[in-house]
Amino acid sequence: MTLVDVNGTETYAHDGGVPWQPGRPAAVFIHGAGFDHTLWQQQSRALAQLGAGGGFNVAALDLPGHGRSADRPAIASVSDYAAFVAEFIEAAGLKPAALIGHSLGVAIALACAAEHPESVSALALVNSGLEMPVAPALLQATSDDPAKAVAFITSFAHGRASHIGHAPTPGSWLIGTATALLGACTPEVLHRDFAVCNEWKGAPMAARVTCPALVVGGRGDRMTPPKAGRALAEAIPGARFELLDGAGHMIPTEAPRHLLKLLQGFLATAKAA
Repeated sequence: MTLVDVNGTETYAHDGGVPWQPGRPAAVFIHGAGFDHTLWQQQSRALAQLGAGGGFNVAALDLPGHGRSADRPAIASVSDYAAFVAEFIEAAGLKPAALIGHSLGVAIALACAAEHPESVSALALVNSGLEMPVAPALLQATSDDPAKAVAFITSFAHGRASHIGHAPTPGSWLIGTATALLGACTPEVLHRDFAVCNEWKGAPMAARVTCPALVVGGRGDRMTPPKAGRALAEAIPGARFELLDGAGHMIPTEAPRHLLKLLQGFLATAKAA
């Protein structure tokens, strides 16, 4: 684990079990709305522990107000979150870094690449689109009835297989784990996350990206369907799109090995470039 002072905000980042080493490329993982760094447990640990010179200085972030990180109440937009990530990369000495984002984390990574390009070497964007509208009733529930909101989010976000007990890691319960993580988020922060998702307009940001980019979608994703992922990839110059079968909106946990294989190949190519 690593604690980084980001201009007065104590920020937690998991290093994948391998302390950062000089000369290694960096990979920063950005979780989605209401979650924390544990969303990326399998991918972050694997990338950190690659041998033969293939490993990364991994930082799986807890965004402000999430997990073990202090909050930064002034955050009110995706661009605010993106500015924080750029500040983190600078403070941690990881510049430039490949950004790997999920859902809201995609919007943050995309905005960071557009508005702080010197901080970003590559983008891997999982389960998102150019816009992420939130139903008014759900947005209201995130602050007024968070338990109801969490129950809906976890149900809607997972694909059919997850609802009947399938889990790629033996002994894990995907919906139960997601419910616990979202339930640990304060209503104020959960509402903020979904509010900034609702306001997100990504097309202007996507057009400004100059680094290599990979977009990954799930065929069973009901929150950001495959057509939304394709549109995102088409809006980013030179981006590649990959669609995974058998996964919903939670690819990092529903298809962890397939996603890891994609990330390894993409990041190796981006690093060589």
